[in-house]
Amino acid sequence: MVREPEMADWIEACAVDDIEEEDVICFDPRGLPLAR
Repeated sequence: MVREPEMADWIEACAVDDIEEEDVICFDPRGLPLAR
């Protein structure tokens, strides 16, 4: 598997301070849904 150099970018983009719910769903570079 190839590790993407900008992996931290989508992680930071996924972090939302305004939402206090744990149901926030993000997508990694491969398009896989990630539950926060």
